[in-house]
Amino acid sequence: MKKSLLSAVALTAMVAFSGTAWADLLVGVAGPLTGPNAAFGAQLQKGA
Repeated sequence: MKKSLLSAVALTAMVAFSGTAWADLLVGVAGPLTGPNAAFGAQLQKGA
């Protein structure tokens, strides 16, 4: 009984979480893009 209940719960979880999701994600970065510290800002922008 315990084994079949565990199997049923596992099967239900697999069906519930098997769908795929697609989303667009927008990341914003604040940093110095001009001036004497522009090199650091460029690294931040590429890293984001």
